[in-house]
Amino acid sequence: MVMSVKEAFDIAVEYYSDHPDELAALRKLSEKAWYKVYKRLYDIRNKEKVAAQGKAYYNNNKEACDARNKAWKAANPDKVKASNKAWAAANPDKVKASNKAWAAANPDHRKSYSKNISDETWQEVYKHLGTKCSCPTCTWSSTLALEVDHIIPRKLGLHKDAPRAGVDLRRYIIKNNCWGDFQLLCRNCNMLKHRNGGTCNCGNHSGNSKLLP
Repeated sequence: MVMSVKEAFDIAVEYYSDHPDELAALRKLSEKAWYKVYKRLYDIRNKEKVAAQGKAYYNNNKEACDARNKAWKAANPDKVKASNKAWAAANPDKVKASNKAWAAANPDHRKSYSKNISDETWQEVYKHLGTKCSCPTCTWSSTLALEVDHIIPRKLGLHKDAPRAGVDLRRYIIKNNCWGDFQLLCRNCNMLKHRNGGTCNCGNHSGNSKLLP
């Protein structure tokens, strides 16, 4: 449906009847700007009708619409990313259901993807934090049992919003470039530090400045 400027104006007069100052300002818009503003008002007032018309148009022009949408997305990656992020934030249940359905339908791909992401984040961690336990008296150097440790515990407020462990924590560190606030500890030293109030105390070691919070 093509709406004339007069029809748009009539809608606007009704829509802004309680806001004369805004209507007066809008009267000064160019004809093209008027049409864009009040076409939007028409869409709001006739949401179901407009949606049905849009769906019918798409079904009759699917290839052209898809090509146009693809070209627009390629030319506006930041807008697409922001739009997707906003939609995901507003629809967490739908995102969760969609991810769950995809994971169930693609178990092998999901496993491979998760492993690749995990490997990539670990390589970045090794690059910045080394490949051995930070405790000076610990000889553990196998990466099979190394863990990323918060030098200053989360409960004291530093990086309180950071995940506790795993790939999510490594992603957080990479994204925020906060390598100096984290270290690698073997599982034993990490547990000892946690249970001893911030000091490893393994062997004859009573902790150093980096292990202490």
